[in-house]
Amino acid sequence: MVDELEEARRQLAIERWVFWGISGGGWLGEMYARRYPDSLSGLILESACPCFRARLADETCILSPYHVSWRVALTRQGLIDPSAHEEVGDPSATEWIDVKRVGTVFRRVNGPALMASPLPISDQMRRVMPALWEFDARDWLGEIRAPTLILAGDADVIAPPSHSKKLHEGIATSKFVLLPAAGHSPVMQRRDDLRAAVRSFLRDL
Repeated sequence: MVDELEEARRQLAIERWVFWGISGGGWLGEMYARRYPDSLSGLILESACPCFRARLADETCILSPYHVSWRVALTRQGLIDPSAHEEVGDPSATEWIDVKRVGTVFRRVNGPALMASPLPISDQMRRVMPALWEFDARDWLGEIRAPTLILAGDADVIAPPSHSKKLHEGIATSKFVLLPAAGHSPVMQRRDDLRAAVRSFLRDL
């Protein structure tokens, strides 16, 4: 996908552009900025994080099996293991199951829960989940040198802002903007403060 983005830039004859990655698209932006640094004039990462596995281990994330909404039900079914997120393991040795009072659960085959979702999971998401599970940019974030704007909502329970803050800490060229009373993907709310932050960032490029 990263190479396809670069090919699109070349076909459009754009010398350099700004990539705006939202949620899971933030990982794509991180990879693109690392592989094609000379193709970017700027990078915007919104509601993103450097490591999905670490986010799913955080009990404040609504998708975490340790979240207060799911932990009791998953514990009763023997699906909680406090060490489950410490290692990637074999991403292909995973499966999806339905769990009463929780929803859809991503877990190791016959093992502990790794993610819990009260909403239906699309077939596409099911297919790509093993790749998302093993994505971890923490060791190479420092290689990103494009000017970067990191946007986070302080009420985001899908990508808690502490994880977006880790992007800021890892990317030396970044600016971090925390948007008050904003949830996941605050661009969808058409907020004036977000618009102002983006315009300011683009003016400074």
